[in-house]
Amino acid sequence: MKDEEKRLGHIISPTYEGLIQTRDDPACSSAGCPAQTYVAKEQAKIVQYPVDVPLAEDVAESEKSENQASN
Repeated sequence: MKDEEKRLGHIISPTYEGLIQTRDDPACSSAGCPAQTYVAKEQAKIVQYPVDVPLAEDVAESEKSENQASN
């Protein structure tokens, strides 16, 4: 840290001294952090419901009734 202060000709405030990262984070590369194993497990739990299934008769009738009442 002191070498950089001398090289730049500027003294870094002690307030910011703890915020400076002088090395790369070894856990993450420039491509980003590796995916965690729990993320894959949680994504596998997501249920994908089909969207092209027709509505049940009572739901369709309720929507039809609501549309008629709104009009």
